[in-house]
Amino acid sequence: MTAVTYEVRDQVAEILLDSPPVNALNEGMIDALLDALRRAANDDAVRAVILGSAVPRRFCAGLQLDALHGATPSRAYQLVDKLYNGLSDAQFQLGKPSIAAVGGTARGGGMTLAIHCDMIIAADTATFGYPEVDVGVRPRSTTRTCRASSAAIAPSICCSRAAHSAPTKPCRSGWSIASSPRLTSCAKRAPWRKRSARNHRS
Repeated sequence: MTAVTYEVRDQVAEILLDSPPVNALNEGMIDALLDALRRAANDDAVRAVILGSAVPRRFCAGLQLDALHGATPSRAYQLVDKLYNGLSDAQFQLGKPSIAAVGGTARGGGMTLAIHCDMIIAADTATFGYPEVDVGVRPRSTTRTCRASSAAIAPSICCSRAAHSAPTKPCRSGWSIASSPRLTSCAKRAPWRKRSARNHRS
């Protein structure tokens, strides 16, 4: 079974995580995500990218901790660097709008995946958080988290393991709440998805 699926429909690339039960990321899955993002970036026929999940009520649980067990410090650093810097660079270099369709839990690296998209379409069942802070690990994307969430909850997200629902009102960064389970359909109706790639992040 492919842990990351890629399909283009109506000029939109849909990248879906499909690794039950919680879409925990291992190195193979991270590599597949990087390949999918670069494929979308290099396809001139793709006008926008949706990042979502094929697993009900789960977006992404973050890094699979087993991947770090027994790893040397240098090997662990390479994996974490690929998860955070590699994926965020690939998302930033898409050159076209990206939308995270979050229908369930997004934790750790999974939350980072979501907030590095240009827009988040979140179901009313979606929750976000960085549980790793409970063991002294600082979230990688605190600045982006503050920009992507309301000022009222950003400190709590970055400094505690508490889970938070998406904001009930759109934030300046472009959150949107969708009660419909058909998140990819909602994402495709995003009014700015037709924005030209050459005008994106210019």
